[in-house]
Amino acid sequence: FAFTTDHDDLSLRNCAERAILNARSTSPDDRNGLPQPGLYGELDIYKSALVDMPIKEKVKLTIDMERATYAHDNRISEVDTALYSDAASDIYLINSLGFAGSYRFTECYVYVSCIARGDDDVSTSYSYGIGREPDDLDVNKLAVKAASRAVSLLGARPIKSKKLPVVF
Repeated sequence: FAFTTDHDDLSLRNCAERAILNARSTSPDDRNGLPQPGLYGELDIYKSALVDMPIKEKVKLTIDMERATYAHDNRISEVDTALYSDAASDIYLINSLGFAGSYRFTECYVYVSCIARGDDDVSTSYSYGIGREPDDLDVNKLAVKAASRAVSLLGARPIKSKKLPVVF
């Protein structure tokens, strides 16, 4: 496998040479090849709810996640990152075997990172979620997970090294 985003002659030649070198250094795989016409069905991975959701609601979702993180425990002193991201894409594929196809997909994710403080100790944790549409993301659950982990690490100490038997 090799790819290029440049379409000039030299870039295409270099890409083809890399593909040949890579093919020589890997084992054959009967399932790895160009898609054949007529073998693929529709993918249900595009959710219009993502593109239809107003930006203000996506911002609110992120703010709600941040607030839920703080609300879980008063030892959460900072939410250093509360993030929402999404994308809607169209993919088009055409090859020399006569395959021509396309598909659409949506994806979104949230991420929260927080800091807990207590008794001269500081710990951090994070959580994230991924989905096809915002309804797939349980921001309250993710907030609790990040905050709980950060708080649970307060006062944690490494264990002393030991030689122990390994059980198989």
